[in-house]
Amino acid sequence: MAPRASIRLAEMPSKERVAFWSDFVCRNLLVAACDVGQRDGFDGRLDLLAIGEVKVATAYSSELQLKRTGSDLARAQDDQIVLMLQQSGSMHIEQSGQTVVLQPGNAGWYDSTLPSSLHFHGAFQQTILLLPRDLLARTSPALSKVSGPGSLTDATVVRMLGGVAQGLMAADDASLQRGGTHWQDALTQLVVAATGAGEDRRAGDLRTYHQLRVREFVRTNLAEPQLDVAAIARAVHLSPAHLHRLFSGEETLMQMVWRERLEASRRALSQCRGPLPAISQVAYRFGFQDAAHFSRRFKERYGQTPSEFARQTCTRAPGAMALHERTSLPAQEAAQQESPSAATDRGR
Repeated sequence: MAPRASIRLAEMPSKERVAFWSDFVCRNLLVAACDVGQRDGFDGRLDLLAIGEVKVATAYSSELQLKRTGSDLARAQDDQIVLMLQQSGSMHIEQSGQTVVLQPGNAGWYDSTLPSSLHFHGAFQQTILLLPRDLLARTSPALSKVSGPGSLTDATVVRMLGGVAQGLMAADDASLQRGGTHWQDALTQLVVAATGAGEDRRAGDLRTYHQLRVREFVRTNLAEPQLDVAAIARAVHLSPAHLHRLFSGEETLMQMVWRERLEASRRALSQCRGPLPAISQVAYRFGFQDAAHFSRRFKERYGQTPSEFARQTCTRAPGAMALHERTSLPAQEAAQQESPSAATDRGR
């Protein structure tokens, strides 16, 4: 099941709405200070869906202001480009000495690693895409290097982006699961096209084609423990040297393989229903030959061990997913000695 969350202030007593929105939504989910314009009759809705590494949200609220300071950034520890598609109402973004104004039909973005202020002028509705920078670096290095705010004023492009995002929000879990990471890739590529960040890649269409072929092969063969450069080269009919050149940017080929394994294992653990899964079985299912090595790699990437993540996911109440999800937990798994096979895996 795709991770989802939904909040409706209309279902709460009116005297509790502002406190809940300020404390839970702003401070905990958005990690920002919240200043509500009109307390009487305040209303808000938030729906959130995680599609791979990308989060998609639709939000409605009465007038408010959001401010992220240095202390908020330290607490959030996220590195994302936040793209907002304005559907109704108006607002402006202040960041790095720049101001971006959004009217209905516009879209704008800001950098989650920099202090920012968001000013919503009355009631508004938005569709929001949260795009991790390391994901963008694998798709569009130019877009991943964005620092500060920006905007899109082409209403046709904004409607297209919004339509796809809202379609994914409305899709059932079975459809999302069948699409897997392809939905994430399609949404990211659409953002790249909409922002013009892909214009410098036209000459690299063949390179992109081969990269996509390799990624597809890797994703369908994650269970193979011997999925190395030589095996991939034989399968896609390219030389190892060519493969190394294809993945000579932000992420090497084998780094991509291990990232895909970790992401697939995390998705499997997030879909836990019933008893906690055996971590060793999850590790072997996605090509790790050693459960201890899997646990260490998982914690390095996500801030908690697979067991901690599974316990959190399997017992999580509906709707308790953070918009800027932070997975760091204080508990530690018992230290485990690294086996020779784990050392071999790490060296790949």
